[in-house]
Amino acid sequence: MAVTQSEHIRRAIALRDQRPLAVKFLDWIRSRPEGGIAVLFFLVQLTCIVAALLWPDSFRYLSEALWAQGTMKSDTSSAYKWEDESTRGNYRWQDFNKEAQAQFIQDVFSGGFLSTPSANAAGPISAGIAPLLFATNDPATPVKLEQAKKIFADLQQGKIDRSLFTDNANGYFSEQALADFAAGLGPLGQPQSFTQTGQSLRGGMIGRSYLIRFPQKTIRAWTYEMPDGKLEQYQIAVVN
Repeated sequence: MAVTQSEHIRRAIALRDQRPLAVKFLDWIRSRPEGGIAVLFFLVQLTCIVAALLWPDSFRYLSEALWAQGTMKSDTSSAYKWEDESTRGNYRWQDFNKEAQAQFIQDVFSGGFLSTPSANAAGPISAGIAPLLFATNDPATPVKLEQAKKIFADLQQGKIDRSLFTDNANGYFSEQALADFAAGLGPLGQPQSFTQTGQSLRGGMIGRSYLIRFPQKTIRAWTYEMPDGKLEQYQIAVVN
C-alpha cells in the first residue's frame, strides 16, 4: 500500500513528539541557539549558587560576586566600580561588594597607588579608604604620621628639626641638600593626601613607608627609626 506524502509527514511529526524530553531539549537548543545559550547560562549560574550553598568556604567570593552583579542596576558594570560605592553608603573598602573590592585592590596595587581615571574619585574616596587599607596595629602610627608630614613640609621650605635625626641623618641633610629639597618639593604645594602604606623591622630599626599625592605627581617617602626614637633616614622618591 503506497504511503502518501501527507501521511509520511504525519508519521514524522508523531515520531518527533515521542522523543525523550532530553532529546527535545537538545533539539530546541540547536534550533534556537540564542535561547539555548540563555538557558545554559542560567544553568551555570544555578549550579554555582547551589555549589556556593553546599561549599560556602570554597565559593564564598563567587556567590557574593554573583549577588553583586544580580543586585546592581541595569548597568552591570556598576558592580565593578568601587568609586560608586560611596553613593550606596559604603565608605570602608571592606563593605564594598566583592566585585568592587576586587577592582579596588587592583587599582591600589597598580604601581602601589590608586590609579583611577577619575580625578574626583581618586581624591576624597581614596583619601578616606587608603588609611583603612594600610592600617597597622602600632599605637604610635598616628604620631609618626604627623611627624612625617611635618618633616616633609619643612623640607619643602628647606629646613628640618635636627633634634629628630641621628648624627648620620643630620650629616646627610646638608645646607645644599636642604636647598635642593626646597627647590624640588616646594613648588608642589600642599599634598592632596599623605598616607602610611607599610611598616617593617630592619636591623633593630622601624621602617615606615608613605605615599604622598599631588595633583600632577605622586611621591613615595620612607623613614627608619632607631630604638631611641630618632630617625636614621628620611628618603623621598618620585613615583610618577
